[in-house]
Amino acid sequence: MKFFGITHHSYLLKFGILIVGCLTIGFLITEHVEAPREAVNIFPRPVVAKRPLSIYAVGNINLAGTETTSWFAAGAEPGFAALLRELGTADLAFGNLDCQMIRNPPPEGRLQAFSAAPASAEALANAGFDLLSTANELSSEFDAEALTETISNLRRVGIRHAGTGRTIDEAYEPAEIERHGWRIALFGVTAVFDHNFFGLPSQSSLACANITRLSRQSALARQRFDLILISYHGGEADGTAPSAEARFFAQRCIEAGADIVLGHHPHAPQTFELYRNRLIFYSLGDFIGNNANRNASDQWADRSLAARIFVSSQEATGELKFGVERVPLLLNKLPHRAEGKEAEAILAQPQPSGLPSDKVQPLGRYNER
Repeated sequence: MKFFGITHHSYLLKFGILIVGCLTIGFLITEHVEAPREAVNIFPRPVVAKRPLSIYAVGNINLAGTETTSWFAAGAEPGFAALLRELGTADLAFGNLDCQMIRNPPPEGRLQAFSAAPASAEALANAGFDLLSTANELSSEFDAEALTETISNLRRVGIRHAGTGRTIDEAYEPAEIERHGWRIALFGVTAVFDHNFFGLPSQSSLACANITRLSRQSALARQRFDLILISYHGGEADGTAPSAEARFFAQRCIEAGADIVLGHHPHAPQTFELYRNRLIFYSLGDFIGNNANRNASDQWADRSLAARIFVSSQEATGELKFGVERVPLLLNKLPHRAEGKEAEAILAQPQPSGLPSDKVQPLGRYNER
């Protein structure tokens, strides 16, 4: 019998070969198909318990003036000396450097009031500061030579900085430091700069608050670091509550992988927020130097905040836990701890509008939790 010119036996033979071939190919394909992979956490955490870490964070630091280095010397004003001893007990101390450290300050004008001597770097190092942000409007107003000199002075005394660099890529690189097994990264960015900034040489040396670029940097940093800090110079000057812009940017930083956002452009202290179980300090106000130029009628001309932050990692999961103690400050030329009703008034900060009260709360001292 023939089917279209093919004999019956020939047809059966070829059909059998075809079936065996298909089964073999199917078996081979099945053997080489990989099982679906588990979802990957884009912000992986080390599952390693570490000793709790303490961070002392302050706001704006301006050491312009001839007497500033003596402020930190032995026998300094007792209240300030006590505050520095407290700062020195932390594993890390952070602040925003609101001046440039240069040998030849401008002879007059606004920038003279923000020009500190190179010896100011030693004063901050001896006081215990480890990390400084240099991303702010002052860095946009000075020339590239001043920025380079300031960076050199900080490096000379071992203080890590973030937010400025010899190139724009260097400005966006994090400061790196390690304490008790914690690998810590600090990024510094500013949303405030001179109105002519984009025509100035400093635009190629200063990290702006570009959330797209910062998100990429944070994702890369998450692969290497256990704790990511972002210093944000933004918000409304002298505002007592976070602006919508500041809240939006700080929350995007947390979503991009930051663990703590430290704000400090407003010269008034503002509230802090626990957002997605991470910390945002919208403004730590001034720490030293700037309040001398404030209007005496301004209720925050002589008051501010610092923060003691405690970080721990859970042994089973590596998840972070935080504790916070806000430190109320009086700024009678030099900062010192406020007490009594003055402290209560400073700590009674307004909450960001639109947030439920359970999202904005003091967390208490670490050892009380």
